[in-house]
Amino acid sequence: MESSYRQGHMEGAPRSIRLITFREIYFVRSMNLYTICLLLFSMSLLGGCSSAKKKSQQNAPENEEMAEVEKPIPPVAPAPGSVHLTAEVLSLEPVDDGFHCQLKIVSVEAYGANAKPLAVGTEITASISKDVIATATAENEEAAAMKSGTTQNLTLRYQQVPSLPGMKPVAWRVLSIR
Repeated sequence: MESSYRQGHMEGAPRSIRLITFREIYFVRSMNLYTICLLLFSMSLLGGCSSAKKKSQQNAPENEEMAEVEKPIPPVAPAPGSVHLTAEVLSLEPVDDGFHCQLKIVSVEAYGANAKPLAVGTEITASISKDVIATATAENEEAAAMKSGTTQNLTLRYQQVPSLPGMKPVAWRVLSIR
């Protein structure tokens, strides 16, 4: 009888009933292990999401306070090739299409991309059209007072001008009087 028991059969049991093999036990254990791992992963994922919601709810009052504070608007950068500066008008000469003015740079506020640098104290000659003066007059009476000895906030642009015989080229052009 012992021999039949060792072969995987119980004594007196029909032959269709057999003992569970080691391979079958390992398969059941591994399935339980996979199930447990999947369950733990799902719980940690859900737990992480719920704690993120709690953190965002805790930070919500801070975000509302931050939204109420008005952020200062940064100044507008000059256009490429132009310069915002303050200059003293030394002289103003009328020409056909406007004026040529001699300027002494008092301060440079901002440069646009690829703008030619200007040093404080440098004297330059710039051309200003009648349209720029008319626009400045319409916007602000004080800004349009381009007279010798006044200090003006200007936007200048450097342009390479071909030199013609008998004419002195003016490379700087006043774009606006601010």
